[in-house]
Amino acid sequence: MKLSKIRSKSLNSSLSLPSEKELQRYGGQSRVQKADEDGLFALRTVRDSITGETMGSEDLDAAIIIARFRNTAERHGLVNFDFMIVASDSLQDPSWQLRFFPMVHFDNDSIPLAPVYLTGYDFRRSQLRAYGRYEDYMNGIRRDSSFFVDRIQSEAFSQRFPVCDLSESELEKHFRRNWLVQYNAHKVARQESVRKKLLTNPLAGSEIRDDATGKSKAQRFVYVYTQSIPSRRNLSKFTLTIRTQIYDGKKVIYHFPVSSPITYYVSSLSTLLDRNLLETHPDDTTYSAGIKALSEREWERALELLAPYEDYNTALAYLSLEYNATASNLLESLPYESAGIHYLLALAYSRRGLEAQAVEQLKKAVQMEPSYKYRGNLDPEIASIINKFSLFKEDDYSIDNFL
Repeated sequence: MKLSKIRSKSLNSSLSLPSEKELQRYGGQSRVQKADEDGLFALRTVRDSITGETMGSEDLDAAIIIARFRNTAERHGLVNFDFMIVASDSLQDPSWQLRFFPMVHFDNDSIPLAPVYLTGYDFRRSQLRAYGRYEDYMNGIRRDSSFFVDRIQSEAFSQRFPVCDLSESELEKHFRRNWLVQYNAHKVARQESVRKKLLTNPLAGSEIRDDATGKSKAQRFVYVYTQSIPSRRNLSKFTLTIRTQIYDGKKVIYHFPVSSPITYYVSSLSTLLDRNLLETHPDDTTYSAGIKALSEREWERALELLAPYEDYNTALAYLSLEYNATASNLLESLPYESAGIHYLLALAYSRRGLEAQAVEQLKKAVQMEPSYKYRGNLDPEIASIINKFSLFKEDDYSIDNFL
């Protein structure tokens, strides 16, 4: 009956990006409203301040993903991002298991993330009963050989013949109940077949990110998913989708269409390098190799090559490896001024908790080069002070102004 309702309403999975204000107000669940009489959640209409798109205006979704941040940063060769999986009670049934399969997509390939399961209350009870039966079976297998000895006959023999030439092991062998040994050996041999027969729906292993148990009365399910993926050369964005399935314990009984994707924009410090400085070292292969290492995000090698030059790109290499104080000192000592220097100082000061200095340097960078106000929205260290101190509120933050 419930499955028919899901099919008749053409429920689907979707992805969305809430605004920062909504995240603060609703704690990351801003686009999920109170359920209607059918137990469905209507999504708010949201205009994404980055893409300008209006998303999810009238959709009724059984399972949705809510990304907590639209921008993410590459740091130390990793890209960190998170999102929320939300399933309304209309999608849940005590006898079902909901399976969510997130997928990250790049230009030329995709990588699956570990699935998340939401297991119905009755489904879980059935699983645990099966494990209980299997545990009883395993406990019935005897490991101690003394169990197979007929103790009554053995003790009667010892009382009748207190002096005997037979050793204890010979006595045990003489009074061993061979039929019981054979029965026990039969149970040992059947361990695997019994396991497969009883545990038709085994509990989730390490390949599953989480396997939550639903309540006896279905409630909205929320899972915050945090993930790190290796960065790639020239990675500027990637997308995320999710597939949702309903499994009844024997087979998948319903496949939801793959959700619409959401996009994460990736910022990397490598895009801040100053190639113009190559002109000051026209025939220096070491400096050129250092710039190449920076552009390819080989941070340790870049610092090794650029450290002797003590210029802007050297400071960028220090920042890429979190040597923030060293980078600050180097940038402050440079004999010239540029928007890039002020921006890197803002980033370094923000990381060090020197927010007033970070704001001052960011304003100087934007005054000299306005595009840095949009770049700042891509770097979490800068975005945090932009939001905290309400900087540049009058400006349009469309991503097109920067990319």
